[in-house]
Amino acid sequence: MKEDEIKPLQCLIIDDEPHAHSTLKFHMESVPWLGFAGSCLNGVEALEVLSHFTPDVIFLDVNMPYLTGLDLLEIIDKQNVLVVLTTAHVEYAVDGFDYDVADFLLKPVTSKKFVKTAHKLLNRFTQRKISGFQPEPPLPIVPADPVETVRADHQENKKQDPAALATDHVVFNEKTLWIKDHKKLIPILYKELVLIESKANYVHIYNRSRFYTTRLTMSSLSDGLPENFVLTHRSYIVNRDEISEIEGNELIMSNGNRAKITADARNEIFKRLM
Repeated sequence: MKEDEIKPLQCLIIDDEPHAHSTLKFHMESVPWLGFAGSCLNGVEALEVLSHFTPDVIFLDVNMPYLTGLDLLEIIDKQNVLVVLTTAHVEYAVDGFDYDVADFLLKPVTSKKFVKTAHKLLNRFTQRKISGFQPEPPLPIVPADPVETVRADHQENKKQDPAALATDHVVFNEKTLWIKDHKKLIPILYKELVLIESKANYVHIYNRSRFYTTRLTMSSLSDGLPENFVLTHRSYIVNRDEISEIEGNELIMSNGNRAKITADARNEIFKRLM
């Protein structure tokens, strides 16, 4: 397979430094078989993107806060993706190759280094792809300009800041609640979240088919969830759209679980549920 016989490999950049995005994009422009597909400035944003889009190549920074590049490598499906680790710290190279990455690109990235990596990517791609395979076309994943992305991040509500993972192990996005479970980040769609139950220093978070246990406080969840989630008791938050029945001071949820209603605040809670 020759260089002119394939469409450009779609490359996603994951790095918390905006100038690193600019540098990699600049070098990509000189390589005909590589194409820019999008930018992510942190690991949580990357997980959102990778949940609905699989690039051909990921340029992945190792030393990012809250969720490192090596953490991401343990979570994401790398079967159909070529990963290039980028970092200023050469000591990470050994760890990176434990994950069978395509290459290790040491910062600062020069044209010579980048072209060598680009040829490795082309060779790896042609070796493992069957004849006639064409990569997916680029999608409008995230703002292409990392500087504009940084400005947008500063304007976002603090509840969407991935720094929350360092304290409450939770991130609230527009349609999804992300919780941290050991080394994994798990997305739960709000529309499928039924009930949250407090258990001592942990909470059980139930969707329609299973539940997750994570170390969170009810206040951290109550403050960040959409308005259709109601704190009915100090130990329960319910999705009012998932209530099947009300039986005395208990709510029967769509998945069969029950949630208590605080008797003293019953009338006020009913107003919020209706």
